Amino acid sequence: MSQKASSKGEVSEASRRAALVLASGDNKRALELFEKAIADAPTDKDAHNGKGVALQNQGKHNGAITAFDKAIALDLNFPDPYNNKGISLMDQGKFDEAIACFSKAVEISPDYMEAWTNKAVALTRSGDIPGGLNTYEDILKKDPKYVDAWYNKGIVLLRNGLLKEAVENLDKAIELAPKNFKAWCDKGAALHQSGDLEGALECYDKAIELNPTYRMAWSNKGVVLQDLGRLEESLPCYDKAIELEPQYLSAWFNKGIVLQDLDRLDDAVTCCDQLLKMYPDFKDGWRLKAKCLKILGRDEEAVKAYQKANELKE
Repeated sequence: MSQKASSKGEVSEASRRAALVLASGDNKRALELFEKAIADAPTDKDAHNGKGVALQNQGKHNGAITAFDKAIALDLNFPDPYNNKGISLMDQGKFDEAIACFSKAVEISPDYMEAWTNKAVALTRSGDIPGGLNTYEDILKKDPKYVDAWYNKGIVLLRNGLLKEAVENLDKAIELAPKNFKAWCDKGAALHQSGDLEGALECYDKAIELNPTYRMAWSNKGVVLQDLGRLEESLPCYDKAIELEPQYLSAWFNKGIVLQDLDRLDDAVTCCDQLLKMYPDFKDGWRLKAKCLKILGRDEEAVKAYQKANELKE
């Protein structure tokens, strides 16, 4: 989601300095500077809007909304605080109010692409998938080269099982931004789900080439290699994903399954133990551990693991 901390018009020097600090990622210092700017000039709409963004970035959404409301009160035709307020409302699950804010922002500024995109995101998150897709279409009519719209639309299609259409939209995003590693990874997911395992593998490899620290691409590559029966090759992928995110549940679990399938049962049990230390209520982890213990002939331990699994909800 995109925020703006200052308007395109005249901005006070104090607000400009605070916005630069905000852009550097120092939200606490930026907040101090915006508050100082407001103390010196209480009608500085950019300072109120920037204060809201600094609070929003710290997860303080109620305070952020108050600041955005103040900026709006100072200038009813200032689109940025409407957009930014919508982001906080969406993060609070208040989708109808968020959509109203984004709609107001684009009413004031019809070419405000970030607000259009945020509106589409809010519609899809609220469950209005057709409304979200139609909004992405509206965005692309305005700007056919707007990468975020192609990418986000592809994700919505992917999540709703429209795999062919998802690939087409992600391909367009990749055409416009060839180094978009997330688009490559998500295209891989769409191809994987549609049964094109080799195509998916190529996409995951491209995502990793573009960003070797993207854990999802490593994990997904492990899954597709697993599905291709290339079990030994899948293990280093899961290990890399775990190295990048030590609490990556699905990578730990899939690694355990591969170890079991390779008849490395002791290693699989150890893997399950590490997983269950982090996620003690993960039912499938207990089931996998119990299965491996049973095969190993450690019946008493297997029974305890099965009992633990049965105590847990699905």
